[in-house]
Amino acid sequence: MAAALTTKRKRYSKKSKQSWRKNTNIRDVEEHLEEARREERTGGPVSEKPDESLYFLDHRTEERKVTEGKPKENSRKRKLLKADQLLPESKIKPIGSKKRKVHLKSKQREDFSNSSSDSEIEEERGKLVKAQINKKKPKTAAVFDLWEAQDIPTGDEHFLSTTKRINVKKPKTISRKTSQLVAVEVCSPGASYNPTYEDHQSLLQMAHNVELRKVKETEKLKRQVKLLTAEEAANLPTWNEEMSQGLFAENDAEDDENENDHESALAAPVRAFNRKTKQQRTKEKQKQEEVKRLETERKEKRQQNEIFRLKALKKEMKIADEEAEKRRRKKKETERSSSIKPKRLSKHKYESPDCEVQLSTELTGSLRTLKQEGNLFEDRFKSLQRRNIIETRLPVKNYEQVNYTRIRMKQFFFHT
Repeated sequence: MAAALTTKRKRYSKKSKQSWRKNTNIRDVEEHLEEARREERTGGPVSEKPDESLYFLDHRTEERKVTEGKPKENSRKRKLLKADQLLPESKIKPIGSKKRKVHLKSKQREDFSNSSSDSEIEEERGKLVKAQINKKKPKTAAVFDLWEAQDIPTGDEHFLSTTKRINVKKPKTISRKTSQLVAVEVCSPGASYNPTYEDHQSLLQMAHNVELRKVKETEKLKRQVKLLTAEEAANLPTWNEEMSQGLFAENDAEDDENENDHESALAAPVRAFNRKTKQQRTKEKQKQEEVKRLETERKEKRQQNEIFRLKALKKEMKIADEEAEKRRRKKKETERSSSIKPKRLSKHKYESPDCEVQLSTELTGSLRTLKQEGNLFEDRFKSLQRRNIIETRLPVKNYEQVNYTRIRMKQFFFHT
């Protein structure tokens, strides 16, 4: 009968996770979580609370005011419930809680201000307990902005190494000047709108020298790259004559001569009667040793004789020091001159801009009718190149235009 009364345990399928969630008993986990939430609402776990927050001794005696007759049933004085007295102060504030407004007469207000109520005493006591708990809690790191100008130091080295703002290291060459030249050069007095005769003539002479140098360079290039006339081009040998020059009869004679020279240059075979004897080898060895010995003796004599030629050595040292000083001085002069001259920073060489000058007939003597010379943008660009800040550049030609000029040059030379 007992076996019949006992109910059989139900068996469930465990194939899917849905059946696990449906048929698994998690009541103990939910109870534990609910207990943890309740402790959190009532000021944290009891195991972590100090004894002062759980128990306290009250040594004061409160004087109770005994009113004559029976107490009023509808007393307006707010009383704290016993359940609220036993519970410690919660960290979680209640939702929508408002203080009760108490309307008292003037006489009752004075009595209430003089005597502290039970609720005020409990509030003060809770504040003291909260202050003691906050003292024992570990201090957390202050919240701050990572991108502020000043970093807040902390004790964690890893935190400092990963989040602290690190100042960028300036390169050593940041304060070094690339050139000693002035950024904006002052023009010569002859470039004024109303210059003197001497200043204007000196500027004209300077511009004349620049143009004369350019003309000489172009004439030199024309002499070096001189184009052939029609008669000279007609008398030139053809491509077949140039390629076949010195191939047939002369080449065969040269090959015969080279073979004869090669045969004479071959060493004769070594025979048995031409081999050196043991006595000859020992004599050669003795001669080599004698030569080495004489060389070492000569070196030792030279070293001993150098002691007696101290004056000559001093003169040689003095001459060497003077030459080194000359080289050092020359190196400083070259460095000083190179700091003034533009350097070669690219494949193109720096070319100074054209001299801005006005002819004598173009001078008017007034700023209003002055003719404009030069370009400010080009002047700044050339100044940057002159001071080695940027490299010298040239405008890049179009590929089609370059290819067209190359084809035209080929056609010209082919017809000529």
